[in-house]
Parts: sequence; C-alpha cells; structure tokens
Amino acid sequence: MTTLFLIIHSVMYVLSTVFFLKDSEFGMTFVSLVFLIVFLMGFRERKNLRSRIYSISHLYVGSILTLFFGGYFVLKFLFSTVNLLIDGELEKLTLSEMIVIANSIIALVNIPKLKKEFKKSEF
Repeated sequence: MTTLFLIIHSVMYVLSTVFFLKDSEFGMTFVSLVFLIVFLMGFRERKNLRSRIYSISHLYVGSILTLFFGGYFVLKFLFSTVNLLIDGELEKLTLSEMIVIANSIIALVNIPKLKKEFKKSEF
C-alpha cells in the first residue's frame, strides 16, 4: 500500500516539476523537486522493519508537505476570486498547479491511513 502511494506521489511530483520548469516558475520547481526527493528517499528505505517505518515516515512527512503546497495554490486561487468583486481578473490555475492540488487530495486521503499503519508497526 505504501509503495503504491510512493509511486503515485513521485510520478505526480515529476510531472509538476516538469510543468513548473516549462512555465519558468523556478522557485516552485525547486520546491517541487525537494518534495520529490522526500518521496524518493522513501523508496531507499525498504530493507527491514525499521527501514519500513522510515519509509512510512518519509511518505507521512511528504504528504503533510504536499498538503501545505497544494493549500497554497487553493488559497491563491480563492483569494483571486475576491478580485472579481473589485473588477479584477480571476487567476487561472496552470496544469502544474492542478497536478499539485490533485496530489494534495491524494495526500489528504493518505495521511490517516499512514498514521494507522505507523502506529501498527513497532520498532
């Protein structure tokens, strides 16, 4: 189960990193790349029980970071709707931002499962 979520998050972060780079948003590219590295470190930790717990920890921390990252884009979009009240324009979400928001939704579903799996595992 955790391997599947590691793969899904990693692939989505690779896609968002590529699209951020394509849009010339280098700051977001760097953040996305750092979060990708957090998930990829989870793949490295797969040898024994202790390593499995570290893998779950990487996925748990990465999911929480993903929630913050996706929440930023959701709030940015919601605050741009206030611009409609003062005759501004609604900011459009880019493909990379939509991928991060979708990844955040997956992380939101994933966090309670990871917490339960982490408590079930023992050192």
